[in-house]
Amino acid sequence: MISSAGTGYPYPIPLHLVPVNIYVAIQFIRNCIFGPTSKLVNKARADHGIDHDRFHRNLPPVATVCPSLPELDFDYSNIPSNMYGDGPILWPNRPSMEVDKELEDWLSKRPTILVNLGTHFISTASSALATAKALATILSENKELQVLWKIKYTYHAKRDFISALKEFLDTDRIRITKWLKPTTPSILSSSNIVLFIHHGGLNSYYEACYAGVPHVILPTWYDTYQTAAKVEFLVIGVYASKKSAPKVREEGLTVAMRKVLGSDDMRGKARELGNMYRARKGGREVAVDLVEELVRGLV
Repeated sequence: MISSAGTGYPYPIPLHLVPVNIYVAIQFIRNCIFGPTSKLVNKARADHGIDHDRFHRNLPPVATVCPSLPELDFDYSNIPSNMYGDGPILWPNRPSMEVDKELEDWLSKRPTILVNLGTHFISTASSALATAKALATILSENKELQVLWKIKYTYHAKRDFISALKEFLDTDRIRITKWLKPTTPSILSSSNIVLFIHHGGLNSYYEACYAGVPHVILPTWYDTYQTAAKVEFLVIGVYASKKSAPKVREEGLTVAMRKVLGSDDMRGKARELGNMYRARKGGREVAVDLVEELVRGLV
């Protein structure tokens, strides 16, 4: 049994969590079908002559191209015949050296932890400070490491979390920015990225898998909780905020980073997954081939 969306329950689900997982699944389906948003959407579709609801429940099975692979997901034993996995679809990216040479030169100095919780996440004062303290601890324990932290934060957050990292800012062992010129995949492709701390969005997940970099996940909403459970199932990362999500706790993040950085097995599995992934034909190319093949079958 797979965990219901938004729970972050481990896979396979422990027996004692099965009843509550079923309850959450029922409530989720109920809300999707009968919730106020669904009613408004379905009414608008009907008003425009669309004769099926937003979940296409009354349509026959159609070919579906899914941007994943069995090796990157839970152990699904029954994949529908109309489901085609093409592998993650990643945008082509310019090398970070071409986009920001100064940053690439800095990345080449030391093994680097990349922290990026996505475009939409805005850190609160408490979560930013907890993250800063955890990073300070890890940097104190590992003199060879440095950190690149992309963060959007509330007005009241800046003073405290910057102060907690002053020692490492002064020695240029941590860089904090609201935006990065190179794309995340370009930065992850650097051989010096040893850990990626992210929110569990599927783009971030697939990008790290492609690069062969292990994960520390701080989930914030909906599907990101399943990503956190997924990296633990695949033994390529750690769900760091299991007891506090969506909030961040210093202790949980510190322990998670120690666990990944100290695990040859976890880092090795992430590296093997990246090697497998990069050896395949890219997801964009596979998707195009699949669509062309399906279209030829219809004409």
